[in-house]
Amino acid sequence: IRATLRYFGNKRFAQLTVFLAATGLMFSKMLDVNTGPCFRLVLGITGIVFSLLFLTMEISSVRYWKAFVKRSKEIEGSLPTLALMSKSRPEPNGAKKLVTGTFATYTLYCVSIGLWILALIL
Repeated sequence: IRATLRYFGNKRFAQLTVFLAATGLMFSKMLDVNTGPCFRLVLGITGIVFSLLFLTMEISSVRYWKAFVKRSKEIEGSLPTLALMSKSRPEPNGAKKLVTGTFATYTLYCVSIGLWILALIL
């Protein structure tokens, strides 16, 4: 159970790392003075599509992760050694949900989409 949850965490971290590296490269090319207007348009559209794809991958990963967490709670509840752990696990409430890594990652992808749109307009 823990290995699978670590897998989802590592997968999300790897996705975010690739996204940040590729977005940084595309933004640096877009801000280069030698970049022509057609290439900037292509970079802007590519950046928006890229951000939307990675946001979709993140949402999908989180859905699988949450489904597995739900199933893992059932499994842990049936194992005597882990029953106490699953019963005493704190659940995030409304305010704590806003500062989770998932919310921050969704915000990062959405801000990136907004910046790409601004870059195309300006």
